[in-house]
Amino acid sequence: YNKYDIFIDSVTVDEDPEFDLPSDYEVIVISYHIERTYLNNGGNDYDSYYEIQMSPYLETISGHYLEPVSEYELRKVKNIQDYEQAEAMGLSQDFGRKEGKLYYYVKKDDIKGLYITNMEYDSENYRSGALREIVRVEGLEVTR
Repeated sequence: YNKYDIFIDSVTVDEDPEFDLPSDYEVIVISYHIERTYLNNGGNDYDSYYEIQMSPYLETISGHYLEPVSEYELRKVKNIQDYEQAEAMGLSQDFGRKEGKLYYYVKKDDIKGLYITNMEYDSENYRSGALREIVRVEGLEVTR
C-alpha cells in the first residue's frame, strides 16, 4: 500500500559488558531510519510501519547470513522491563519502527554487507506473502 525508503545511518560496535560473547565476537549495531515516499492507503495518512515486510540479514566474509538479535533478548541483556522503553531506544529485529537499531552477534572484522529481503504484504491475512526482491547493501563500515 505504501512505499518506503530505508536509510542506514551508522554501523557501530556496542561494547556493553552485559553481552556475554567469546573474545573473538562483537555486537554490531546498525542504526536506520525510514521515510515513506509514497502513500496509497485510501487517503489515511498514518505511519503503517507494521506493513513493511522487509527482513535484514547481515552477510559475513566467512559466508554466513545472520539474523538480527531478537528484541526479547536485547531487553533481557539491557535489563529493559517494558516495551515503551525498548521502543524509545529503537530496539528492533526488523524494520518495524520509523527509526531503529538492529543488533548482530558477529565475529570481529567479518562483515561483508547487508541483504534485505522484501516480501509482498498479504493484507487479507495480515502476513507476509511471496518474496518480491532482495536488495544488497555493500560498503558497510564499522565506526569504532
